[in-house]
Amino acid sequence: ELVRTIDTYYNDVDINGHINSVKYIEHVLDLWDMEWYRTHQIKRFEIAYVAEAHAGDQLSFYMEKEDTPTYNIRIVRSDGTECCRSKVVFFY
Repeated sequence: ELVRTIDTYYNDVDINGHINSVKYIEHVLDLWDMEWYRTHQIKRFEIAYVAEAHAGDQLSFYMEKEDTPTYNIRIVRSDGTECCRSKVVFFY
């Protein structure tokens, strides 16, 4: 399920002009609001980088609920290329 699409900017890139690894993590964690984090803690966070994205690329975030505390996230550029995959497991 598509849950968010964002534009990327200068502040998202590293010295090589690619979207910074930490920015991917921040964008994934921003998929849940502050209220969610008041009652849920992150137990495990996994990320696998597949392809590079650059400033100016539009990124779409797709979420799949694996089971109650586990979510799979795919980040895809506007040209359809998957940039990375992430899995977030929460404590309840």
